[in-house]
Amino acid sequence: MYHLILDPVQYILVYPIAQGKIINVAGFHTRPDYENTAFHGPWIRKTEKDELLDAYSQWEPEVRMLLEVNNTLAALNCLRRS
Repeated sequence: MYHLILDPVQYILVYPIAQGKIINVAGFHTRPDYENTAFHGPWIRKTEKDELLDAYSQWEPEVRMLLEVNNTLAALNCLRRS
């Protein structure tokens, strides 16, 4: 069973792994202003907790609590077919 929490540019996906012993939390923050631009950063990097929490600063405390232990940021890029 999974839970999806939505916002116009952000969403969080929460689901169990390891036979329900661990909960995985994936937060997505889209950047419409980056559309049709080249991405010049690393695709995966460690991040400071404050950077992640700042992105979700307007969300409920219960949701932000789920993000407290995350420290990996992954860039997901959509590529247009030529």
